[in-house]
Amino acid sequence: MRDKNRSHGPSNAPGTPAPPMPNWVKASLVIAALVAIVVVVAVLTGGEHGPGRHLGGPSLTDTHPVPVAADSRP
Repeated sequence: MRDKNRSHGPSNAPGTPAPPMPNWVKASLVIAALVAIVVVVAVLTGGEHGPGRHLGGPSLTDTHPVPVAADSRP
């Protein structure tokens, strides 16, 4: 026989509390908030952020003309 007092799914009755938020959702929200804070701090503090920072040499815009050798054909 079925137990009529037992709940078999979410209740739509008014005043019923919502189920608690899963831990993976809480952790995801915390991680997303921390990433957003780091990005905002990086943008506001300026600095040289970007791929040019990892090249290790002069920037690509610092070009110097290369002298062309004179034509040495006979």
